[in-house]
Amino acid sequence: MDSAAEDNSVREIVDLSLRYRALLATVQECGAVTGDETWTDLAETKRALEAARARQEAERTKARELEAQARAKAAIGVPLGPETTGLQVVTTIRIQPIPSGVYHLLDPEADSLLTLAVENEMSLIRSRVSAATLK
Repeated sequence: MDSAAEDNSVREIVDLSLRYRALLATVQECGAVTGDETWTDLAETKRALEAARARQEAERTKARELEAQARAKAAIGVPLGPETTGLQVVTTIRIQPIPSGVYHLLDPEADSLLTLAVENEMSLIRSRVSAATLK
């Protein structure tokens, strides 16, 4: 929500609050003597005030959500995939479940846990794939 909209929203709530308090004071002073018009005005002002507060809260919630999404997107950065890099990568886990307790006993050449298939969709770029073996 921009500052002008926020200011208008706050100004509307303040105006409605003052009007509601004035009508409430009138009703409390005059009691049963006040006409139906005053009671109707009081009820309408209260509904309008509640609606304005609900709108303001919804706008603030939406603004917080948009800000959180923008922060999350900024933290992630540019997504890497075939659209941005031109590389189509398919990963395959070869042993299910991954034997983390006995992994150090496996031969990396014979018992690889993961294989990659990389296809270069753009012939203009060079690519290099490297992997490290945990020991």
